[in-house]
Amino acid sequence: MARLEQILSQAASQVRLAGSRADGYGAVEVVAVKLGSGAPCSSHAAMFENWPGPEKHVGQWFILANGKAVGVDDDPDRGLVLVVADYST
Repeated sequence: MARLEQILSQAASQVRLAGSRADGYGAVEVVAVKLGSGAPCSSHAAMFENWPGPEKHVGQWFILANGKAVGVDDDPDRGLVLVVADYST
């Protein structure tokens, strides 16, 4: 799969790696893309999973090959920011 920097340039062009908590993870391979909870049907349930971090407004996030998760947090006070959490299956 693609590296995080490649996916972010297409998926969330208004969010930048530089200066974010995800800075330094751009070259890491993305192994899965997840969406916030609320699968519309059971056939799409694998795409949906709750964000593993404390942030409350992450609608799209990425599981990295290094065991980290990087999410796009639509924080009402800060706008779109990248957040990082540990991820384990």
